Amino acid sequence: MYKLYTIYYLMETEPKPSKQSQSQTQSYKSDALRVFLNIDTTDDVYSSFFTERQFKYYSDSSRCGMGMKQAKEQLQRIATYRKEYSASAKGCELCTDTKKQHSIRCIGKGNHDAILYMSPGNAMESSVYHVCKHMLREVDTCFDLTDSFVWVMNFKNYSYEHIVPNTTITYHFAKWLNDCLHERIRKIVMICPPKYFYPVIYLAKSLVKNEISDKLEIIHTPELVDNILSTYLTPEQIKLTQLL
Repeated sequence: MYKLYTIYYLMETEPKPSKQSQSQTQSYKSDALRVFLNIDTTDDVYSSFFTERQFKYYSDSSRCGMGMKQAKEQLQRIATYRKEYSASAKGCELCTDTKKQHSIRCIGKGNHDAILYMSPGNAMESSVYHVCKHMLREVDTCFDLTDSFVWVMNFKNYSYEHIVPNTTITYHFAKWLNDCLHERIRKIVMICPPKYFYPVIYLAKSLVKNEISDKLEIIHTPELVDNILSTYLTPEQIKLTQLL
């Protein structure tokens, strides 16, 4: 039994804690992760992703499809990206309940997977740091629900002026997905992207594994949108996307 399974076994078979010892138990689990990954998983930058659910996913080779060495390398890459963008449970400091600067959100569990919805034409802010930070936190929310997610991008209200900042953001998104989450993306669905966005799509496809680019589905005809989305989204979610 390799080390990752051993650590998780110890975490699962430890005595059930009383209320008084819950904090000590949490510390124990954090220490197990910290030793394995050689990072401080109690740091807020890591804690919202490195949950017991995530550790259980990466400790089960039948779920993540990785051996011990691969799983450890994957988790360490995830930690590096989280540190770079200061991703944390606090979420995005630029977005509030009444004012959204970014257009990325987890809209819940769909028919099978969590749904990450994005409407880049409605975004008010386009700095790489803040968009990536917001993105990572929304993906955390997806993984609280399911092991994989469907990423839906709706290009309504998208204009040519979005191209330059979105090209840079796409570059960072593509590298992050390729390095960290390639096995956890079920599908990438683009709704009616304009022709002038296609060079950005070609750039993204050149940066990622075929495993990711093969999951891209582009909807060209507006009349087919609801029918195709119904494969992944619930009827309520489809109605919600029409309001976002």
